[in-house]
Amino acid sequence: MTRHCLLIVFFLICFIDTTYAQTSALLKADSLFFAGEQLYNLPNPTEASDRKAISLFQNAIRIYREANINTLNLANAYANIGAIYQDQGSANKAIAEYQRAIAIKKNINPLADSSYFKELVLIGNNFFYLHQQDSALNYYDLAEAIIKRYTTISHARRLYNSLGLAYYTLGNYQQSLNYYEKAILSLNPNERDYLRDKNNFKNNIATSYAKLGNYQEALDTYKEIGESAPQFPALTHNLGKIYAELEMYDSAIMYLNASAQTEVAVTKINALNNLGGVFLSINNADSAEMYFRHSLWENLEAYSASNSLLAEAHTGIAKSFVLRNQADSALSYYHKALSDVAPNFSPDSSRMSSNQLSQVASLQHFFRTLQGIAHTYRIKYSLDRELTDLQYSLQNYHHAIRTAHHIQKTYDNDEAKLFLVQTVYPVYEEAISVAYQLYAHSGKRQYAELAFQFSELSKASVLSEILREVEIKSSGGMSDSLIQEEKRQKQQIARVRLQMMESQDSSKITSLGQILNEHEISLARTVKSLQKDEKFYRLKYQQATLNIAHLQSQLLEEADALVEYFIGQDSLYSFLLTRDHFLIKTQPLDSFFYQAISDVQAQLYDYQMGEAYTQSEQAYTLYQKLVAPFEKEISDKERLIIVPDGQLNYIPFEMLNDDPASNHYLIFNHAFSYAYSASLLEEAISNRKAEESNQVLAMAPFAGDEEGNIRSNGFSLLFGSKAEVENIGGSIYLENQATKRLFLELVSSYGIIHLATHASIDNNDPLQSFIAFYPNQDESASGYRLYTQELYNLRLDSVKLVVLSACETGNGQLVRGEGIISLARAFAYAGCPNIITTLWKAQDRATATIASSIHQYLRQGHTKAQALRMAKIDYLESKEVHHLTKTPYYWANFIFIGDTVPIYKPSYAWFWWGLIGLLILVGLFWLAKKTILKSE
Repeated sequence: MTRHCLLIVFFLICFIDTTYAQTSALLKADSLFFAGEQLYNLPNPTEASDRKAISLFQNAIRIYREANINTLNLANAYANIGAIYQDQGSANKAIAEYQRAIAIKKNINPLADSSYFKELVLIGNNFFYLHQQDSALNYYDLAEAIIKRYTTISHARRLYNSLGLAYYTLGNYQQSLNYYEKAILSLNPNERDYLRDKNNFKNNIATSYAKLGNYQEALDTYKEIGESAPQFPALTHNLGKIYAELEMYDSAIMYLNASAQTEVAVTKINALNNLGGVFLSINNADSAEMYFRHSLWENLEAYSASNSLLAEAHTGIAKSFVLRNQADSALSYYHKALSDVAPNFSPDSSRMSSNQLSQVASLQHFFRTLQGIAHTYRIKYSLDRELTDLQYSLQNYHHAIRTAHHIQKTYDNDEAKLFLVQTVYPVYEEAISVAYQLYAHSGKRQYAELAFQFSELSKASVLSEILREVEIKSSGGMSDSLIQEEKRQKQQIARVRLQMMESQDSSKITSLGQILNEHEISLARTVKSLQKDEKFYRLKYQQATLNIAHLQSQLLEEADALVEYFIGQDSLYSFLLTRDHFLIKTQPLDSFFYQAISDVQAQLYDYQMGEAYTQSEQAYTLYQKLVAPFEKEISDKERLIIVPDGQLNYIPFEMLNDDPASNHYLIFNHAFSYAYSASLLEEAISNRKAEESNQVLAMAPFAGDEEGNIRSNGFSLLFGSKAEVENIGGSIYLENQATKRLFLELVSSYGIIHLATHASIDNNDPLQSFIAFYPNQDESASGYRLYTQELYNLRLDSVKLVVLSACETGNGQLVRGEGIISLARAFAYAGCPNIITTLWKAQDRATATIASSIHQYLRQGHTKAQALRMAKIDYLESKEVHHLTKTPYYWANFIFIGDTVPIYKPSYAWFWWGLIGLLILVGLFWLAKKTILKSE
């Protein structure tokens, strides 16, 4: 045999030997793996069976590794160990095992990313368990990207439910609903656990409804679950929570007590905490403490680590001590609650960093605990009168507000942000009260300024954020494709919502609702992508410290005074800013104040033609509370800028009277303008664009004689609107020319928009409020109605002024801290800084007369506020207007929101004509004198 032949035989023997060894190793490792799987899949595994399973999987992994064998069984061994660690609460160990499983699967087939989809979701779940929300959401994003490519992937429901839970934990309940609905849609009715999973997801949906305050929807959903699964474990507990929220405490106690009998630890602990909460609500401190302590004991028995349920029990015990005025004991338990969710944070620290906030286990619990600590220090001060207690209280309110703003940054839709604003609002009131107390005791201006800063932070934060975003996007330097994608998705959402409003088919509405969920989820992804731009994120969410001296010098002229209000539960806080003064005053609130607002509002908004005006005394009462305290400082001011709060948003200050006997309205003393906040007004002035056009677009769709078509759509003719827009001039469109389509084409090309039309306000759902354009025959409602949600999607930052000469365009749903969600606010949302709008339905002729006069005075170079004031005074002093139609109902509905800077440059023609006239007179006098001298 030749040497070459011997070499071939040698290598062949080695190959056979290696192959045999690998095959033998594979068989041995597989045997260990399948033995481990038998234990892993036991219906009731024990700690011993889990330990044995891990040992078998690890031995299999060692053999696979030593034999250099990459197989799916190797990856699954890692994944199964990860699952056991996860069940044991060892999240970090679980993450490491899942990551090893992914690495093996990538090595086997780098292109088959769908094979490790499940592991990505599980890693995300474990990061969320560790309260590392950003890491969790990053892994969920990776998993969601895989689903977009492989729409039929299994375990999709696991991801959607996990995302729903993540958003629920963050307090973004609207987005959690979208994902829970998506989880249900991803279920396969033929699977064994279909009904169980469906009911679990429906239970989550009902819980989100309850958090949003939609209790009837929650109850209906629980009823649906009960019909298909009457023994559903969480059902009695959740029904108890709902009845507690509805203050039906007997029913709540019955259901929660039944739920507390379960052997499931998490359900029992939740039920005990909620029972404690019920007894807190009825001021039974002893019973509340008993249930919370029972919850603590059960929690410590079941879990080895701190958790949010533990924090809830500690908080509950603290509140029971607060009820007894035992402040020191309450504080000790609040500190324990704080360490449960933020072990590295001290409530006595004067600073709080963004890094600290990102490490908080539950921002919602953290916020509520800080609020509780601050409130308890106030109680402690009332007991021992130590100013340091008030200072600690103020410090913790600062931390709570900072936390709320941090939470708001995590939300990707305006509805969730508005809901948060209302939740946080009471904290601003408490912070203002403490700051004022410190100011009253110390006389230090810094505390008065802090009170004003809290008032400012409480106002229009969502609108401010949106307007900053508009400004950032218009300045360039961002991804244009992402901006366009965001715009397209918002338009799609608006379109689907309009289709849902118009549809009468319940099955179609359900189908459209599913499409809407998809669009809202896609929009959230795009918003996240935009916010990855660090510069954009920093500018959008910057929280600059309010500088009052800067406000006074940049915002106010010598003739201006700004008055801002904050209505607390028991007190009214009023702030005055002029060039030379900064004052804060507080007054107790009583039923007479609220009754005066209610009476004045009722007569203005529900006025019947020919009715006598009877609210002089009430208007005077409001004047005494709102304006008289600053009478001395504002007596010489031409313009008053009002930043209202709460119900004051519905009252035009110019119709208040300082002399009830003579009905001397404040409109005769001052020009009035309104602002969502002083800071927002200052930003609008500083961002004004010099190149904006003064061209006018005027539309009056209901000005003509085509009564049949208009009546069939529910609109009456506005006989004064034709003369109104013709007196204004500019580009005028009447009747069937004044269409929604044309308006949308032209609106961004004009500097001034004037709409003399109808509007409809929906106080229950502001997104369904609309401005009406000409309704063509057989046109759907969305063809001629411009809805609030559509206005949100316009870009109107080049428009200087919008005049809404339509009924109630400044009216709408009041959201504490954000103002009235009106059509006027929708124009501001779209970027237009100045709006003249109406608060209630008024007479067509009076509206037309005042609206026409406004533009005449604007062209003369008057400020917008002054032009509106002069137009109203002309109406009141006109001999052609009957005295019965000079009550506030006819003229006070127009208000101006925005800056007072003139639109047109002042005309000096009168000066030159006067000078020429004077020269002519001098010349004539000289000639006459010369003639007389000659004659002499």
